[in-house]
Amino acid sequence: MSESRARFGDRLDVGLQGKTAVLIGGGPGIGQAVAHAFVAADCTTVVTDVNLVAAKGTCDMLGPKAEPLHVDVLDRASVRAMLADVVERHGAPIGVVDVVGVARAKTFEDTKDEDWDVMQNLNLRQQFIVAQEAVRVIQPGGSYVAIASLNGTVSSPFNIAYGSAKAGLVSLVRSLAVEIAPPESG
Repeated sequence: MSESRARFGDRLDVGLQGKTAVLIGGGPGIGQAVAHAFVAADCTTVVTDVNLVAAKGTCDMLGPKAEPLHVDVLDRASVRAMLADVVERHGAPIGVVDVVGVARAKTFEDTKDEDWDVMQNLNLRQQFIVAQEAVRVIQPGGSYVAIASLNGTVSSPFNIAYGSAKAGLVSLVRSLAVEIAPPESG
């Protein structure tokens, strides 16, 4: 029994057995937890990160159902090449989950242009790049999942750049769902 199966038990029988999912941002934290859940569901999990050592560390804990790949989410060519590699080796993935994000608490007055750019790039721009490339390769009926934050819908002090980026992400995903969702059958 894998560590993931032991950790989550059989409650993750969610129809992913024998399928492939791509995890963007598979180092420690949320990414590692998502990878555990996919492996527990008997899903081949491609764990990607800009830090390949971190991705390998996650995969080492998960066993043969997880494999690491490098990706730079701010470089469209890197994202496209990673997804092409996944499709070539495993076929179209059932889903892509993007958990990449970073938060830095600063007052409005202390937020520099560079802080703003980092928050927008890592919490919004990369999600746009990954989503645009992912929807081209995900199998029909599959999913693209982006992890936002409560700060995307509820304002809080010292999070102007982070909250703004996460609010943009919430809007991006909602707009994407409306634009590409299959028509309702009825």
